[in-house]
Amino acid sequence: MIVIEEIRRLFQTGPVSFFSETFIFIVDELFCKLKKQKNPKGNPMKDTVFTRDITLRGRGMKKGRLKKIKKGLLTLHRFEIMAVNIYRYQISRKKSGLETDLIAAMKNEMGHVQDFQVKLLEYGWRPHMLRWQNWMIGWVFGWSSAMMGRKDVLRMGIWTETRAIEHYQKLLNEVDWDEDTYKMVEKDLNDEVNHLYHWKALLD
Repeated sequence: MIVIEEIRRLFQTGPVSFFSETFIFIVDELFCKLKKQKNPKGNPMKDTVFTRDITLRGRGMKKGRLKKIKKGLLTLHRFEIMAVNIYRYQISRKKSGLETDLIAAMKNEMGHVQDFQVKLLEYGWRPHMLRWQNWMIGWVFGWSSAMMGRKDVLRMGIWTETRAIEHYQKLLNEVDWDEDTYKMVEKDLNDEVNHLYHWKALLD
């Protein structure tokens, strides 16, 4: 376990990404299978946080329902990738309250990206192969609005969150989600609503 802790410490002191977390997960699972180690409470490693929150989904569901769930997850995953980059490239080197807000918003959207990527994998699906397009769109929108100044940064944030809320509300109503995924989508929607109110308050 010392090796695992060193790997985790290394990633925590550098850029954190989904890929680093996935790598840690794989290493943990490998050590679990090879050494059959147990945690301090004596429970098998399979009961740790790495697997306790993961549920393989889709068994027994009709194809029509699965198709809509997949489309909804892919749509929201791609949109959140765009949102992350919008905020990421709006952040400047200024030490201001707006920069703090943008970093917090980016962090929150990164959590949403992971939410939807995990759900896609739990269902046995993969992220959309063209998601790089959303990455590029987010970069363009974020960078261009940052060049225009504070008001345009806020207006872009308002536009982003308004579109996100529309997507979330539409998909919450149209898709027959499983209970856990529905709660996750609803939680992320509430985050977007809070972002929208915050950007509007700063613009007024």
